[in-house]
Amino acid sequence: MDRACRAVVDRNHVENSVFASTEATYWLLLHAQLGRRYLLSPARLSEYAKRSGVSGSEYSTIATVLLYAEDRVRYAELKKHLIDDVPNILSRMHPLAADTLMLKVDLLSCPYIDEADKSAWMSDWFSGATPGAIQKALECWPASVFAEWKDFDLSLALRAKQGRQVY
Repeated sequence: MDRACRAVVDRNHVENSVFASTEATYWLLLHAQLGRRYLLSPARLSEYAKRSGVSGSEYSTIATVLLYAEDRVRYAELKKHLIDDVPNILSRMHPLAADTLMLKVDLLSCPYIDEADKSAWMSDWFSGATPGAIQKALECWPASVFAEWKDFDLSLALRAKQGRQVY
């Protein structure tokens, strides 16, 4: 299973690959569930993030990398770089695009991001808000909105997707 997952994820390294898509995301998340012994190196996960961010959805890439990395120490540097780059990433996205909104609300619900980063983003996004209002909003923020951060079950997600009609 490890080799199959890595092969699919590695196909993402080929420019304009059809695997630089949702399917590669699912395979990467499946790979994370194989256990600690099989986790990708930080360099390999970083390469996936770079390639996916160029050819796919920024939202999907960031959510997938955060779901894969969780609070694992080996990915701390990659997560810090990704989190520090959020303002730049958002500046490249269309402000009214669904992905932009989805990314913002999921970043605020992500348990793997420090409250200080979330507060800084909220202050930037809502420049007129008081620190108290920002703190209250973060305290009331749901634990998940679009991404299921805790107890993510890939098989349930795939079954739910399979049950939906496309248009």
